[in-house]
Amino acid sequence: MKKLLWALLCLLVLTTACKKEQAPPVQNDKDSTTGQTVDTAALRLEAERQAAIEEATKAIEEQVAHVYDQVEEAYCASPVGKSIDLDGLYCTDDWLQTIDAVRVKDTTRQDEPFTDVDYWVMGKEVAGPIEATDIVVDSLDLTEGKAQVSMHLHNGPGDEPLLLKMVMVEDTWRIDEFIQLQPDTFVWKASMKDYLNGVFKEKAKPEMGVKKKAKKKRRARRSR
Repeated sequence: MKKLLWALLCLLVLTTACKKEQAPPVQNDKDSTTGQTVDTAALRLEAERQAAIEEATKAIEEQVAHVYDQVEEAYCASPVGKSIDLDGLYCTDDWLQTIDAVRVKDTTRQDEPFTDVDYWVMGKEVAGPIEATDIVVDSLDLTEGKAQVSMHLHNGPGDEPLLLKMVMVEDTWRIDEFIQLQPDTFVWKASMKDYLNGVFKEKAKPEMGVKKKAKKKRRARRSR
């Protein structure tokens, strides 16, 4: 009987030891200052998320600066820049399909075409050097792969505050929408689709040529 009890006791001790060895690692620590329990796993994930946001923000701002360096090259460094396909290189497929359809429709409306204003320079003509300044990522959703960028576009003495809607396409941030903020808000792609659907109102087209004093907080052009 004593041998049986001793065997059962040994079995119980061994079973308890095995359970302790299989226990999951503790993820919580105590803050040495406050004594409160800290979820270290959650803190690590949040740090990784913030690092990803900072990296993406920097990449988007550099991409926009690079794009407008290429706009400058295309419009002001002729004839070298004439071969640069800005839409194909830097815009989404949906933008390309929309602008191509608008240009086809414009051929039947040469008296009042939609694209009588160039969205890359926000004017009917180039008035001088093209420069992008004050480039800031206003919102960023890494899960959806979408971002909004505010900036100022300078076409010579002209200063146009713009918003760009950006979409991640195959690891590259591309422009999906241009939004002009002055003199009135004008959403380019949405208005183009209205135009294609026959509901576009002429008075909604952007009024160009309004010159405002440029406020250059910082030079945002960067080489890539």
